[in-house]
Amino acid sequence: MFKKTTISFLTMIALLFLSSNSFAQNVEVSSGGPVTSYATIGAAFTAINTGAFTGAITVNIVGNTTELASASLDSSGNGTGSNYTSVTVQPSGGASRTITGAFVGHLINLNGADNVTIDGLNTGGNTLTISNTALGVSSAIRFILDAKNNTATNCTITGSTVNANAGVIFFSTGSATGNDNNIISNNNISAAGLNLPQNCIFSSGSNSAVDNSGNSVTGNNISDFFNASGVSNGMLISGNNSNWTISNNKIFQSAGRTYTNGNTHNGISISSGSGYTIIGNTVGYAASGGTGTYTMLGTSTTRFIGINISAGTTPAASSIQGNTVTAISLNTLSGATGSNGVLCGINIIGGTNANVGNITPNIIGGSSGTGLLTAVPTSNQGTIVGINSSSTATVVIQNNVIGGLTSSSSNAALGGGLIGINCSGAAASITISGNTIGNSTAENMRGGTSAFTTASSVVTGISLPSPPIIANISNNTIQNLVSYGTGNAGFVRGISTSSATGSTVVYTFTGNIITNLSTNSTLLTIPNGFASVNGIILSIGTASTVSDNTIFNLSNTNTGTGAYYVAGVTLSFGTNASVKRNIIYNLANASTSTIIPPVAAGILVRSGTTSDTIANNMITLGAGQTTNTSFIGIMCNNGQVPNPTNLIYNNTVYISGTASSGALPSMGFYRGDFGVTAITMTTIVKNNVFDNARTGGTGKHYAIANNYGATASSIGWIAGNSENNVLNSASSSTVGYWTTDQSFAGWKDITYCDYSSITAIPITYTDAATGNLRFNMGVTPTQLESGGTTLASVTTDIDGFARPKPAPVNGGGTYPDFGASESDMVPIDLNGPAISYGLIIPGIVAANRTLTGFATIVDNSNVNVAPGTRPRVYYKKSTDANAFAGNTSGDNGWKWVEASNAANPFNFTIDYTKIFGGSVSASNVIQYFVVAQDLSPAANVSSNPSSGFLGTSVAAITSAPTPNSYSVLSTFPSVVYLGSGAGVPNYSSFSGAAGLFNAINTNVINSDVTVIVQNNTVELGTIS
Repeated sequence: MFKKTTISFLTMIALLFLSSNSFAQNVEVSSGGPVTSYATIGAAFTAINTGAFTGAITVNIVGNTTELASASLDSSGNGTGSNYTSVTVQPSGGASRTITGAFVGHLINLNGADNVTIDGLNTGGNTLTISNTALGVSSAIRFILDAKNNTATNCTITGSTVNANAGVIFFSTGSATGNDNNIISNNNISAAGLNLPQNCIFSSGSNSAVDNSGNSVTGNNISDFFNASGVSNGMLISGNNSNWTISNNKIFQSAGRTYTNGNTHNGISISSGSGYTIIGNTVGYAASGGTGTYTMLGTSTTRFIGINISAGTTPAASSIQGNTVTAISLNTLSGATGSNGVLCGINIIGGTNANVGNITPNIIGGSSGTGLLTAVPTSNQGTIVGINSSSTATVVIQNNVIGGLTSSSSNAALGGGLIGINCSGAAASITISGNTIGNSTAENMRGGTSAFTTASSVVTGISLPSPPIIANISNNTIQNLVSYGTGNAGFVRGISTSSATGSTVVYTFTGNIITNLSTNSTLLTIPNGFASVNGIILSIGTASTVSDNTIFNLSNTNTGTGAYYVAGVTLSFGTNASVKRNIIYNLANASTSTIIPPVAAGILVRSGTTSDTIANNMITLGAGQTTNTSFIGIMCNNGQVPNPTNLIYNNTVYISGTASSGALPSMGFYRGDFGVTAITMTTIVKNNVFDNARTGGTGKHYAIANNYGATASSIGWIAGNSENNVLNSASSSTVGYWTTDQSFAGWKDITYCDYSSITAIPITYTDAATGNLRFNMGVTPTQLESGGTTLASVTTDIDGFARPKPAPVNGGGTYPDFGASESDMVPIDLNGPAISYGLIIPGIVAANRTLTGFATIVDNSNVNVAPGTRPRVYYKKSTDANAFAGNTSGDNGWKWVEASNAANPFNFTIDYTKIFGGSVSASNVIQYFVVAQDLSPAANVSSNPSSGFLGTSVAAITSAPTPNSYSVLSTFPSVVYLGSGAGVPNYSSFSGAAGLFNAINTNVINSDVTVIVQNNTVELGTIS
């Protein structure tokens, strides 16, 4: 009996408590008159809806309320009696107040309501929490049916909605204009207890004409949104929205989240409209104070995007400024390598017009430190991306800072992937300018793990895999990128395009700084020019330009025996590309290959269409490096088709250092690919400085080379194609390579080029250690001054000074200088004129040989054309004495004739009556060379050929060069006979050793030839 009484008593107490709570007056409403109290805010809103209060209404929350149904406030003047100008809801009494509910639906429902302010105050002890703990399509606050000009501020707003199309704060459909110009500010928006919402803020309007626009979400803490198997968002601005301002919010997760299904999760996601302003938000950390890490766990293909926007092209561009995405870690099974990868800071997709960072830089990761954004993929090359744009509209990505990104698997057999800025869409126009990709900390942009990853990691600063219509990539700094992984497909690249022929895209890569890129990849080949390390690779486009970039400290650190490539700038497939005014230095390749050379090349031309121009570049290689590396200033590899004409003008290349061992060569300029088949694309090389001072090892170090290791071809490298160059080598016997080592004289003779070039020239550079190869010759007279020739396509130097540089102080400036930079130096002329001509073909027995328009002879001090000192042709029979005895037929030796005119091209008539004996006959071989002298005070004299030549003037020669020659042949008869018979001359066959074809080949035909076949012949095909 006692037990039953106790139970009845407790039940009565409980009933009394519930009754007391149900009738508590927790809400006080006033519109300037008497205060009326209500138990719930729902009851208060009902009273307002029926017109119980009018004008400016204040709703004070003086106690905690539990709402059993939606507290819905209708629009004023809607015909139900409501008539208010504003409604203010706020806590009162100096205590924490709560408005709670646990039902599927919307706790506070602004049903077309305007000018409502829900203010948690956060002053004088007053706070306000609005919480709907129900799952399903639920919210704490909903805006619907054109709710406008409302504010929710200073509150804690929580919910547990588990639906992709709802949120703790929910902007729903409109009726005429949409839910516009509402403000959500300075709130804590998070989970109600342990049940985390799928979206903290969600908006979806009715249609494009009735969209939710002009809303502002600012200064909020948005946290702990999550769905293990579905997409979750801090903010999801879905269909039919526009012109929102989202600013200064902090979006974080207070605990690690484990995902079970593969989905993409977002801090801020926008998928419609245009004209958004997203500014000053922070996505990341485990707390609003910027501590801890936003951690995503699990073994699913989870992906994450900090700010994800897909907006329209009109009427206004969206602005994304001053946001920070950092302190995020993602474990994922995804191996996504394209677009936004597995983890992305800012993602711009669709047809979005966007300005990203052009006013205030966005920070992805941080300006110092490592591991600020980390992806741990369990699939190969799961890629972390700083900023991705797959937009097809106009996008500006400017001034942003991206640093401290890492993608590395815990499995050594899986490589990492990283892209600083990825342009994965065919934009109408893409501008990437002034960004810093890679912060000041060494190796902070990492793919893979040092001394661990054995797969191929891929790392790129700026990637352009989808050709836009216009691309301007300028003034970016790309630094401290590293690709760890010994696989044979890994790489690190500063700026990289896609690869294709026929594209009309005009790329401009200018003013970028690319430094401290390294890899230990074993990538051997260079398909389409893509090497293990590329500073810039342009493999597409028309009339594109790579100019005014500074590229240094690029390296492959792998000490294996592979023939790896490291290249500063690489061209392939583009049409009429140009590489101008770049400074490239300190490229390193640690390969120990001894057969196929590992290469470190300043500029590498792999292929191209029409032509490419390489001009006014400074390239410094080899300093302080003892490796057995083929350092090559400019390499026209052209291992793929099509092959362009290579125009190599006014570059300065300086190679130094001492190899500790090894036999591999180095070259200032090289046409070739180290293969056994000669490369033959057209190459024109003028006004360059190729200064190869490298020594050591048993390898040769050349200023210039054509097809090293193969029999050189003169196809594409004809007489005169290379002139006015400085060809310096540490050894006079290896100035050039053409089938074999060549001295300077030998190079000129075998190539019929570089007669106006010079060698063994002392050069002092301003600061070679930093790639500054401007001349610093002081007042020392030098042939570097005005040693070049005028080129119509190169009228300025690396600094924009006119060629030749005007207003000289030291006496220079009459012709362009050699190399990339015009300098004011004291000139000195120590070289004779440059002489070029075509070889004389065999001739017939005659009294003379006329050579009209035969030789072109130039000199910066002008050619002496006075009678007696004009250019001359020296000639003799090959059987005559190699002596200068006199100029009559009675003198056994060289004879001469001078030019019959006084200007280019010079004409000559070889007089056979002067030859020793007074005539020539069939089968005689005539040897010859051409000499000229200039008008300088030194009266320099030169010869073509030049090897072995000694002389002080055209008239005072003491040693002839190794001469050119031609044959004197008989005139072939006009009628010949074939087969046995009486006709003469008679030949037994066409193709036999003594047949007709051999006779034609060894004589001169001056007229038509009739062949009379007298009998049958047997053809052996010996001679064609």
